[in-house]
This record gives sequence, C-alpha cells and structure tokens, in this order.
Amino acid sequence: MKIMNNISIALYLFLIAGCSSTPENTGTASEIPNPINEVFHNPIPKNYVLGYKTLNGNMELKEYVPRGETSENWTEMITVQTYLGMVQTSPRKYASLIKGMGKRVCPGIKSTVGKATIQNGYEVYNWKQVCNLNPNTNRVEATLIKAIAGYENFYTIQKAWAYYPTEKETLTWKHFLDSTTVCDTGLPDRPCPKNSPREQPVE
Repeated sequence: MKIMNNISIALYLFLIAGCSSTPENTGTASEIPNPINEVFHNPIPKNYVLGYKTLNGNMELKEYVPRGETSENWTEMITVQTYLGMVQTSPRKYASLIKGMGKRVCPGIKSTVGKATIQNGYEVYNWKQVCNLNPNTNRVEATLIKAIAGYENFYTIQKAWAYYPTEKETLTWKHFLDSTTVCDTGLPDRPCPKNSPREQPVE
C-alpha cells in the first residue's frame, strides 16, 4: 500500500468522517438544485506527469510530479483530490480541520489565515502551511492548498515542495492555483474554460 506524503492527504480518512458528519452551509453561493455535469478544471503543467492515482472509499487521489521524479521520491508535487458526493462542508470548515489535525501530525506546523472567495459561483478557500520537519519523510514540506465546494463533489488541489520555496516560486504557483476552477458544462453561468484538463499515463 502506498504511503501518502503530504500531511493533508494523510488526514483524508479523518476528513471523510469529520466533514460528512459536520455539515455547514455558509449560504454565500447561490443554490443549484440539479447540477448537470460538474468538472474540476485543473490543467497540469506539461513538465509534470501523473505519478500515482487511486480511489479509496469516496476519495479520488491523483499525484503529479516533475518528469524524472516519482510519488515516492519527489521534490515538488501537485495533488488533486475529489471527495465524491461530499457536499455539506464549506472549504473554510475543511481548512479548519486540516489545520487542527496538522498540529498533531507535525508539531510546530505553521498555517496562514487563508482567504475565502467565490469563484465561478463556487465557494473557495486558499491557504498555505509549512511543516519544518514532516515526521513521515524527515524533511521540510511547504504546501499551498485550495479547496472548492462543488454541488456534486468537494475538491482540493495542492502544490507541495520538499524544501522552502522562494517568494517567486510561491507567487507563480499561487497564480496556478487561481487558474484552477470548478465548472459545469450544462450551466451557462458556470462556464468551463476552453482548454481541458490534461492527464498523462502513470510512469
């Protein structure tokens, strides 16, 4: 069984139980009773390849790493998660759970306050966390995280480094996370970008 590297990924079993049992509706996004074809648009950079994917319970996980690296031995990683059918938790609630459990997994972990927004009609929350020593990997792990509450599923995308990223790197990848979005091909007011998400075979 593969060992998950990122701290927030390692908490997914807790979140599946915790989030689904603690529904929260902020009321900030308009309600859509019948979503038709929801899509998580996350175009992965061309120099990244799919290193690992799995479906565990209601959580689908995909890990992308720079070409030449693997999910077991990486310096940078993009992680995409889809919690199938989990629609009763706000991104802010998800972030709160991640931050709380992160303190147990990594003593001294630091997390930013985060930013809540509405993007393409969906609730979004972005934040950053830094673990100076991940006990699972014995190295630094810095992560930018974006959580999106869809009407069919709950989505997260993360950019992780096994080192302290520079200010320029952080800003570049913040822009990348901003470009990811949930959309619906059947709803004109939640349009999907023209370019589709790219996925490569696992190497």
